[in-house]
Amino acid sequence: RPQVNRNFAANRDGWVRALNDLGLQFDFVSYDQVKKGQLSKGKYKVFILPFSMAPSPREVEAITEFAQQGGIVIADAAAGMMDDHCAWQPDGLLNDFFGIKTVSSEKRKLTGTSTVTTNADEDVVGENRTAGITGPITVTSEGTSWGLKTEDLGGLQAVEADINGSAGKALVKVGETEAVIVRPAGQGWAIYLNALLDRYPSLRQENYGGSSYRRLIDVLLAHLNLRPAVEVLSAGGQQLTQAQIVRYGLGGDQVLAIVKENIGLEGNTGKDGVTVYGDSRLGKIAKQAITIHLPERYYVYDVRSGQDFGNTSIVKTSITAGGALVLGLSRTQKFVTVTGPSSASLGDHVRKAVRARKTSGPLSLLRPERIVYAGLPEQHQP
Repeated sequence: RPQVNRNFAANRDGWVRALNDLGLQFDFVSYDQVKKGQLSKGKYKVFILPFSMAPSPREVEAITEFAQQGGIVIADAAAGMMDDHCAWQPDGLLNDFFGIKTVSSEKRKLTGTSTVTTNADEDVVGENRTAGITGPITVTSEGTSWGLKTEDLGGLQAVEADINGSAGKALVKVGETEAVIVRPAGQGWAIYLNALLDRYPSLRQENYGGSSYRRLIDVLLAHLNLRPAVEVLSAGGQQLTQAQIVRYGLGGDQVLAIVKENIGLEGNTGKDGVTVYGDSRLGKIAKQAITIHLPERYYVYDVRSGQDFGNTSIVKTSITAGGALVLGLSRTQKFVTVTGPSSASLGDHVRKAVRARKTSGPLSLLRPERIVYAGLPEQHQP
C-alpha cells in the first residue's frame, strides 16, 4: 500500500509536549474558529501553526489581522504550500506574511519526514525516515540580539534547503540553511521555523533530551516578553522539568495544579532538593522541594492536605514523582467555623454547623475535613 505521512500528528504532539515542558498553557483553535474571528477577540497572545500546509484564504486573512493587532504567529515547515482545496500555491499563501522566499510550492522538498507503510488491515509494517538537514549551528548577529546561543541549539535539524528570508531576517542557520526567520508584522511578529517538532517526543524520552527545541522556543517567546504567569523552580533555582502546570478559574478564585511525571527513582536521584523515602504501601518514593512564584499575592491553600500558606506570592513546598499538587488561590481570606457538641455517645445523631465566609464576596472553594470523635471505634466514626 502507499506510504502514509504521519508527520502532522507527531509534530502536533511535539508542540504539545514542548509547550507543557515550558510551563505554558494553550488551547486548540479550529480552522472554523479562526475563520469566525476567534483570534481577534484579544484572548490569545500567540498563535502556532503546526505543519499547516493548506490554510484557506480566510484563515490567512485572520492570521494577518491577528499579527497586525499585536499577536505573535509561529509556523513550522511547509506553512501555506497549498490552499484549503489542496491546490499548490506557486508562491505559498503565507510566504509574504513570514517574509520568506521559496521555490514554487510543487517543487519544494521536505527532508526529515517520517512515513509508514501499512498492510490491508491498516497495520504498520514498515517505517521510513528521511534524514533532516544537519550541520554546524550558527546564530546570526540578529539571533544573538534575541538571546540565542549556538551552544544551546545542538542537534537542531532544518527541513527545507531552498528557503531564505526576503523581508524576514534569519536568526539561526543549520549549515548554510536558514532555520529560523522572523519579521515584524504590524504591531506583532511572524516567526517561521524551518524545522519540525515531530522528533521531540522521542528525544525527550531519552534522558529528557530535545533541549535545543525547548530552548529555541523559550528564548523566542522570552524576547517578546512572553513568560509563564506561574514559575515553578527546583531547589537549585532552575525551572521544574517534566511537570505540567495548569491554572484555571473557579468562581472568583483560582486553582493551580502541578503534576509531576512519574519518571522513576533513577530519573530523580541526584537532583537538587530531591529526597527518597520508603512508603509501606507504595515502596520508595522521590519527593522534590520546589518554589512557586505566583504573579501576585494570594491566600494560598493546599486543597489536598489543607495546609495554609498564608497571604504570599512565593510558596515553598514539595511534590512527589507521579504526584499532583493542587493549590487554591484567593485574593480574599476565608474563615470557616464549626460549632456543635464537643462529645457524643454511641448511637447519638450529632449535628455540626459549618459556616464559611471570606472578607468579601461569596465563598467559592471549601474543603471539608472529616471530624473524628475521641472514644469512638473506627467503624462508628462519621
